[in-house]
Amino acid sequence: MQVLIHTVKGMFRRHALAAGLCCLLAASGATPALAEPFGVGGVLFSGERMIGIGQTTSVITATNGSTTYRESNLHVGTWGASDSWALLPRLGLDFAVSGRWTAGAGFGFARSSGTAEKLNGATTSSHDTGVVTGILFAPRVGYLMGFGERVSIWWRGGVSYYSLDVTSAGGKAELAESQLAVTVDPQLLLSANRVFALAIGVVADVPLFGTTDLVSTSNSVKTTTSTDTTNRFVGVTLGLVGRF
Repeated sequence: MQVLIHTVKGMFRRHALAAGLCCLLAASGATPALAEPFGVGGVLFSGERMIGIGQTTSVITATNGSTTYRESNLHVGTWGASDSWALLPRLGLDFAVSGRWTAGAGFGFARSSGTAEKLNGATTSSHDTGVVTGILFAPRVGYLMGFGERVSIWWRGGVSYYSLDVTSAGGKAELAESQLAVTVDPQLLLSANRVFALAIGVVADVPLFGTTDLVSTSNSVKTTTSTDTTNRFVGVTLGLVGRF
């Protein structure tokens, strides 16, 4: 009988403790939740793909539908060093639209030109090496998740459009390339404070369609060659995000 009484008392104490804990949580309104991520409720201004490493797979298809060229290249560094449009540095501007959801876009622009000199004894001649101009526009949506005070993940996805124009010295040849791609680039945000964060991104640009037009001039006659060209990129990039 004493054993039964002790057992009943122990069960009563456990149930009373559990009931008291539930009442305390209900009264305080405490519910499990993830930490508030970096950037919630503000405007995010970012420098993106400032440096990176990744692989580009290019496919050029002739107008008759047969694949004529396929190439894969490993790129390290920035756009100027790697010659990959996917590593073109860009400025990002995103706004908090609802809770942890964001909407914005990335913008990129680059232009390069130069001159070359030829020495022939005491005579020096120079000529232009050509002009390269690239632009990029990448609208997107995102969602912020926090894991502690210093670590957040910014899930992002959208589309990217780029246009690249190349004019050779003297204008004898022109190349125009453009592409529309689906872009997925989640960012790991490491923040020392609530204003700035280092962004480490795993990015993928999957092409939907692309074209390349090559215009050559010979004896004042222009010839245009058009092909379907796509460039798929997968890699890791670094950037910086500021919250204002």
